[in-house]
Amino acid sequence: MATVADLLLAPGLEGVRLVAGPARAARLAAAIVVEEPARVGESPPGAVCVLTRAASALEGYQLDMCLRAAVAADAAALALYGVGAGPPRSAQVIARKSGIALLAIPDRLDPGSFCIGAQRAIDGDAGLWLARLDRLRERLQALAAEASVEEIVALAGDVLQCPVMLEPVGENADPLAPQVVSLVGRPLQRVVVDAACGELAAALCAEAATRRADAARRDEEAPIRSRAGILAELLLGSGDNTASLVERAREVGVSVDGWHVASQIEIAGSDANGHDNPVAAHAQREEVFHLALRTARALGAGSWNGVQLRSAVVLVCSQQADPGLRATAATVRLIERVVERLRERWPELGFVAGVGGPHEGLEGFRATAAEAAAAASIAGAGEVVGFDAVGLRRMLVAWSGSDPARKAIDDLLAPLDRLGGAKTDAAVRTLAAYLAEQGSLVRAGRRLHLHRNAVAYRIRRIASLLEADLNDADDRFALELACRARLVRGSGSRTPR
Repeated sequence: MATVADLLLAPGLEGVRLVAGPARAARLAAAIVVEEPARVGESPPGAVCVLTRAASALEGYQLDMCLRAAVAADAAALALYGVGAGPPRSAQVIARKSGIALLAIPDRLDPGSFCIGAQRAIDGDAGLWLARLDRLRERLQALAAEASVEEIVALAGDVLQCPVMLEPVGENADPLAPQVVSLVGRPLQRVVVDAACGELAAALCAEAATRRADAARRDEEAPIRSRAGILAELLLGSGDNTASLVERAREVGVSVDGWHVASQIEIAGSDANGHDNPVAAHAQREEVFHLALRTARALGAGSWNGVQLRSAVVLVCSQQADPGLRATAATVRLIERVVERLRERWPELGFVAGVGGPHEGLEGFRATAAEAAAAASIAGAGEVVGFDAVGLRRMLVAWSGSDPARKAIDDLLAPLDRLGGAKTDAAVRTLAAYLAEQGSLVRAGRRLHLHRNAVAYRIRRIASLLEADLNDADDRFALELACRARLVRGSGSRTPR
């Protein structure tokens, strides 16, 4: 049943004021016109007693007596004209203690129109709910840009005068459902409104909350995206525009002058993570990137920046002072906690990660990222592997990081690069395994999880494309060095130049 608060929101009753007593204590049953104050005591329970203009001309004690008569009849409210700035203090005390509402009617509104509007509110007329929805829409548009979903729900409950709640939704919920609050395509919560207009009201609230969440996310991500773009160019670019890249990096807060330790987190099996929709898969990878970066920043010291490269997240911690040889081990422990947080959020995904060693300056920035990729390439499921402080991998990374070495590798493997994409990667890995196993098809097959005949077929085709003699020691050494260098830098595809 409606209350006085509902009546105050009813269309046609604009300007009616509650001047004393409660707004929600009593339930309204009917609205009646009373032409003589003495007849107020005959009102039915739950009535809104509307005094005519003549009957409203009451002195202080007369108003008190009229209120007491309404209380005795169990009326819900007494409405009258000419209250002005407010009723006498004695009338306010009676209304408050007795739980009866005292309403002031504006002069422009006649008693009959008041009763019609009040009765529509009491009966739950559709026009009342449409007016409330319109008022809710206006209030939501005027709400502060930083308002939270909880604040939006509270506002809706206040305007609609009915319960408005949030309930959790599963990952499989439709993010485009009208009542669902979503963020970058991921459903978060559902708005539930317990009223006749519940679905429409919930849709208004969810749309407002989603719009504000997206705006807040864009504001938060703007500097991150700017830095991520610079990081991608620093990692993948050639030396032709190094000076301008470094200057742009400084402008957006990425310092390449200090010491850097990079981490690479890969989504294992990201091509088969259950998303048939590439847009949804991309949105999920974006979520992984942002959660990983936020977690690293919360847990670690130094300046953390990151970039998403295909299915991998590269995080770089920069410091002015040399963090020492223990930096890799310390970062491994931190990234283990980051990966644990990612697994909690996405238990259906697998993550592996690698951490590079500390290096100084721009070349050090690229070197530690290459080491992180190399370490990630040998990590097992759920593992975080640190790059060896010494050994062949570090030598290969250092050698293959120079432009002449990159050109030599690319020229040697160019026929395989022309295969493109996954075919290039498979060819490089097959050749590397075959050479590492000294030409044994059986052992190479075990390493690649292939039958020896499949390895033999691939090797014959690779040798034909390369026009190389795999029985020649020099050719074998050059090709093995090129394949190892290509793989240790984290990709079987052509090195970006």
